Amino acid sequence: MTVTLMLEEQEVHFSMSADKPDTWVVYADYPKWQRKLERIGATLVKVEKSGGKHYELPAKQLSLRNPAKPRKPMTSDEKAQLRTQLSAHRTNT
Repeated sequence: MTVTLMLEEQEVHFSMSADKPDTWVVYADYPKWQRKLERIGATLVKVEKSGGKHYELPAKQLSLRNPAKPRKPMTSDEKAQLRTQLSAHRTNT
């Protein structure tokens, strides 16, 4: 019996324990993430009556990254200088 969850109830949990540092354990009852995990080859471990699924995923398949630093807008002078440099480079090659 599958229970239909409201959008705010659908969750995805990633966990890693110290005894298995090379494996992520993922619980997802959000269908979009279930499809994504299956597409990247996560191993299905268990299916709950609620429709939630437990997966295992090698640690090297999940990368946690810092957000990109925002770029400082270029001034008019910087743009003109860059334009000149690019133009000079194109004529020399």
